[in-house]
Amino acid sequence: MSDDEPWVRLYAAVGECLHAWSIVEAELTTLFVVMHERAWNDFDHPLRAAFEAVISLEARLGMIKATAEADAALRDSYPAHWTKLQSKLLKSYRKRHEVAHFTLVGRIRGASRTHLIRPFFKWKDFNDQAGVELDLKQIEERKVAFYALTERVRQHVQHVGAKKGLTPSHFAQAGHIAYPDLDEAGATDC
Repeated sequence: MSDDEPWVRLYAAVGECLHAWSIVEAELTTLFVVMHERAWNDFDHPLRAAFEAVISLEARLGMIKATAEADAALRDSYPAHWTKLQSKLLKSYRKRHEVAHFTLVGRIRGASRTHLIRPFFKWKDFNDQAGVELDLKQIEERKVAFYALTERVRQHVQHVGAKKGLTPSHFAQAGHIAYPDLDEAGATDC
């Protein structure tokens, strides 16, 4: 089997896409610990351990929402920003599931075979050509979208860190982009 085989490229793209999503989730952990005034690199803190022990993304998002609503420094302005980001995260998570739960399929198109991934494979849907099938380009587009979502979460981390009065080194790594505050007019809101 050669690395240039179509299915090998698809498998590699799936792995890269799932890796991109894992970075989104890592940044959500950073958001949670910064909300609790812990440094982004306080890797041994029990709050981080507790958050990372929760497998369900929906539960993790609920933990962030509950923290924002209970925290006096955040409750007046941040929950509205969070609601928009949470909606985007959940939509993207469904797209992540399609990449994570698939069967490799082939379709004859003209004189050539095209390899695709089919999320949540069912024979009837495959035979009827109903439902979603993703090609290499579509998987790579999702990877790019997940990396962009990582940057949006980082913007929220910076916003929360500033609202909590923390120093930038507490919530950002050297080399991260300094984003505009979410409350500023024209700032990207989710």
